[in-house]
Amino acid sequence: MKTFPTDHICNVVLVGHGGTGKTSLTEALLLAAGTINRAGRVEEGNTVSDFDPDEIETLLQRAEADQVPLDTQLLGFTAGQRMKRAMVRLEASAAGDPSANGALTTALLIAETIHKMPFEVNLWQAQNIWNDLLRRSDTNYWTAEWKEDFKKLGKVMNICVDQLVIEEGVSAF
Repeated sequence: MKTFPTDHICNVVLVGHGGTGKTSLTEALLLAAGTINRAGRVEEGNTVSDFDPDEIETLLQRAEADQVPLDTQLLGFTAGQRMKRAMVRLEASAAGDPSANGALTTALLIAETIHKMPFEVNLWQAQNIWNDLLRRSDTNYWTAEWKEDFKKLGKVMNICVDQLVIEEGVSAF
């Protein structure tokens, strides 16, 4: 059997029946490689492979092309809950939890994907968490890049961030 140096391996495939541990193995491998600081848990829905915007878009396009009716109410609820979990993780990140690194990037990716969905998603819980973070965090310690991404996240979640005020006469951004 021919061997290949690891720097020539581009793709790795994990194949198995549902519930056999593919996601858990992926998390363990990413943790061991130093790609992530904390392994997610399938039960908590916070693994790296839990959310793939390209796959979601492809599935929605296939459903439309094949005229498969979608339960948009359930999909909207599920998407809203996923956004809420991302915001809870962002909250932990803002509180200094090192295991929540990358939470803002993930939340922004999820919000941008939800924004493109062809059905309504109620984001009120995620919006409330965003607002709480803005009001209780000391924004003086935010880097300019983090602040810009946080503002962008608010806009994608349909928050009128340019009109927000922290206190009378003091704009949020």
